[in-house]
Amino acid sequence: EQERSFFEHLVKVDNPEEQLTVLVSEQYSNFLNLLNCDLTNRRVLLVDAEPPKLCKDSKLRVLTYHTYAAAYQAAVATAKAIEGNSVAIMVGQYDDNTREVLDGFKAGAEALGLKVRVESYSDFDSGTLYAAAADNYDLHGEEAIFVVNLPAESILRAARERQWRYVVGYEADLSKSGR
Repeated sequence: EQERSFFEHLVKVDNPEEQLTVLVSEQYSNFLNLLNCDLTNRRVLLVDAEPPKLCKDSKLRVLTYHTYAAAYQAAVATAKAIEGNSVAIMVGQYDDNTREVLDGFKAGAEALGLKVRVESYSDFDSGTLYAAAADNYDLHGEEAIFVVNLPAESILRAARERQWRYVVGYEADLSKSGR
């Protein structure tokens, strides 16, 4: 309903061909399909979504981020920062983007001879994540944890309490919160 209201507002704007509308989300892709991509001469940029199947000849352009290379480079930077050869990946909810990130980080780490252990979590409780991070550092000997789709605060706390332990972020810059 929110998308319909938003688009009805856009249709009322004068001179639509002079304006660019930027839509960010998969939900707009679905909505554009429902409209049969009738964009009323409007230029539209759809960001981070699959291109609607019905919009092949419209003024719609789609921008999709690919995260494999960035994750690969994060693994390379991690390998340079640590002295050992073992890292962990702590991941929350899986989706296509998560898989691409995990594949990129794993490929980069393994190309440099690092052992990679992946752990999935559905419990985002800070105590649970802190204990898991502590286990990764203390029991498994990992020097770095790559965090994807999880809150990082408790994982950062576990790293700060140990010498030369790192947390590598994906969703946000963690440099201000730890190391």
